[in-house]
Amino acid sequence: MTDYARERTAAGCVGGDLGITHLATLSTGAMIAGPKPLKHAQNQLRRANRRLHRRHRGSANRQKAQRRVARLHARVAHIRTDALHKLTSRMCRENQAISIEDLHVKGMIKNTRLARSISDMAGASVVGSWSTKRLYTAPSCTSSAVLFPLRKCATVARL
Repeated sequence: MTDYARERTAAGCVGGDLGITHLATLSTGAMIAGPKPLKHAQNQLRRANRRLHRRHRGSANRQKAQRRVARLHARVAHIRTDALHKLTSRMCRENQAISIEDLHVKGMIKNTRLARSISDMAGASVVGSWSTKRLYTAPSCTSSAVLFPLRKCATVARL
């Protein structure tokens, strides 16, 4: 454990299941809602992109429109990463052992009907952030098979 690791506030074991409607469903029964920043900013992004493409190339107004679109995309990214960091920090701080469902997100995104909502939840980032933060807070972090139930995830985490 490193010098800057935070103390654990509890010593629980939890299994996590990532989803589309909720960011994570835990084996304790808690459902953590995702912020869905892209869904909320979709109308603003559409309008800003339309305004951008109506502007002449090389004009000052086009540069303003480009900055507006970039600002909206950056805002979506910042909201998403903030929610992910808060979730993963809390889970690592409160639990001794964490078992996460190992998802094949790249394959799931190929489903065109669900691709936007899967990307909006950023499930792959949650798994990566969990596994990185375990180095600082030192809980045991395991990944389970895709079709592994939450209750079994929790029992695996206890072992």
